[in-house]
Amino acid sequence: MSKIIYICSKNKLAISTKEKLNRICKSLEPDNISCRQSKILVNSNIAYGVMNPENSILTHNNSILIGQLFENKDKEWERSSSGLLDGSFALFRDEKNQFEIVSDPTGSKTIWYYKDEEYFISSTSQRAIVMFLESFEFDRRVIPWMLSTGTLGPTLSWDKRLKKVAVDSSIILDKKKWIILEKSNPIEFKVSKKSDKEHEELLKESLTTTIKSLNLDFSKWRLPLSGGYDSRGILSLLYNNRKKDIKDLKTITWGLESSQYDKRGNAYIAKRVADYFNISNKYYYTDVSKEPIEKVINRFFLLGEGRIENLNGYMDGFFLWKKLYEDGVEGIIRGDEGFGWNRRVSSALQVRYINGCSLCSDFSNLKGYEFETQELPKRVLQKEGESLEVWRDRLVHEYRLPIFSAALSDLKSSYVDIVNPILSKKIVHQIRELPDNLRNRSLFEKIVDSISPKIDFATKNSTASFEKIFSQKNILNLMIEELTSKRAQKIFSKSFLEEVSKKAKEKKIYKIRLKKLKKKCIRVATNKGSKKNPPTTLDAHRLLFRVYLIIRMDAILTQDSNGGDGDK
Repeated sequence: MSKIIYICSKNKLAISTKEKLNRICKSLEPDNISCRQSKILVNSNIAYGVMNPENSILTHNNSILIGQLFENKDKEWERSSSGLLDGSFALFRDEKNQFEIVSDPTGSKTIWYYKDEEYFISSTSQRAIVMFLESFEFDRRVIPWMLSTGTLGPTLSWDKRLKKVAVDSSIILDKKKWIILEKSNPIEFKVSKKSDKEHEELLKESLTTTIKSLNLDFSKWRLPLSGGYDSRGILSLLYNNRKKDIKDLKTITWGLESSQYDKRGNAYIAKRVADYFNISNKYYYTDVSKEPIEKVINRFFLLGEGRIENLNGYMDGFFLWKKLYEDGVEGIIRGDEGFGWNRRVSSALQVRYINGCSLCSDFSNLKGYEFETQELPKRVLQKEGESLEVWRDRLVHEYRLPIFSAALSDLKSSYVDIVNPILSKKIVHQIRELPDNLRNRSLFEKIVDSISPKIDFATKNSTASFEKIFSQKNILNLMIEELTSKRAQKIFSKSFLEEVSKKAKEKKIYKIRLKKLKKKCIRVATNKGSKKNPPTTLDAHRLLFRVYLIIRMDAILTQDSNGGDGDK
């Protein structure tokens, strides 16, 4: 997905707006590819800039849609009367009396917005808005969320003035009154009184209908194929329903070079599945880039805007995504899905933990420090009469998909478009009607088993682990040194920084001493929590990286606000 910034002004925009948008788009470009020319429109009091625009972008007068629709392509998507649509998209509608921004059914493409007396600005990039405003106001409320979850949390942005469009919602600007109105479809889990067989048939129908609706040139798209159910399910559905259309479809898999020979791993299993369907599968290595490690990490922060901590999948310096872009790939078909968990829960703490919604108060080494108040939004809290199991799975839709999955997609969006067919409105709504015993993926897995080859599923990941990455001396030294900077001491207390640094160094020594102990002992020593019980202490290296991420993003956004000329 290309990145876009859209400006709606109360008055006629300055002549310099086009040049400014060009400059912003240029600043958002990855530094390891040659991007397509930015798409710029300036029309009186309306303007937008699109960085690295794809051919699939839809435009109509001043309206623009980034992404893909799962509906009739002739539908008048640009008209507000069309309502909330189905697909993987970010939509910006301009009409005579109003301007509207629309999110898709699961918030897979995050949209941020800002409003003052002069401008209403919306964008898929926080950095773009900060650049246009030429100012940055750090929101300290993100600190506890980044420390406890490795994300910005349910609703926040790095800049306190920016807001996020909620899942399956629209923000409407009344141009005359210059006020905004939010419309949103609530996320409701209501079990439908149907037999298991009826639920199965309805889910099959939703999956099949969505796959048939994909309007893609498959020769220019790639299906990431792992050893799991999601991607295998998509490939099986495509093969059974679109066999003639997908003759040019290629699959890809990635991971460490050494992982491709592990018979339990994603790479080995994916190759077997692709061979079964007689479809090409290419394996990309994601071993650590030969570039300076600081450059690799900085690229990760710039492209993902520090929304998520998952550096381990991008230690190749985004070489995989550079190669796909340079090979003419327009997009990838991801297997993100909204099915529930198959793990039992007995407490609110477990519900939050498995959805990545931990609080600082949950960890002993984050207690006692004066961070900003960390509050769960009302929509994330357990509802009256709602069981722990329903709450657990509702948080997948309310929190995990729009926070974790959307942030991971955004990391790739500067290179390729991303479509999520299993997150179609039809399928998501069907999931919300399933009883507990079917919602926990069991029904989905049964359907996939019935249409896919009898090949074992992978039990081992092919990418590097956090522990392996953060135990490297050069990475640890880089992060620990940053904790001594003036910027770090402006954000955190000296005592907190010293404690984080100390524990990170101690863990490194501790792990070396325990090297010969049994795996179970090492598991305890490195503070890995079991799948059933959340850990009581946050891993020291992971905490160090989260602190480092906060410091670096403050520096990056401050620089963005100064036109890239350094800190004020």
